[in-house]
Amino acid sequence: MAEESVSPKEVAEFMVSQIGAGGTLYQQTAAIRIRKQFGEDFTYRNKQRNWGIVPEVLAEFKKLTTGGENDLVWVRSSQYWRRRKPTDKPGRMAR
Repeated sequence: MAEESVSPKEVAEFMVSQIGAGGTLYQQTAAIRIRKQFGEDFTYRNKQRNWGIVPEVLAEFKKLTTGGENDLVWVRSSQYWRRRKPTDKPGRMAR
């Protein structure tokens, strides 16, 4: 169980710290690391039985990774975030 003093924002900041040198963060990897670091309260199993991250954490993560050096886009087909490329269109989804 997660400690009461840990906020979704703190978990999101941890996620940002986990962005690899190549500028990517896989959802599955992030969820497993969150479970180990903060407990089960910030993750869940989705319909496909993959690990997911609760919406409150994802909302904070989006705030931290929109614009600036950590501007990320979501690659739905492979379930990961990556740094925005100059060729990416506006918005959060990679196309």
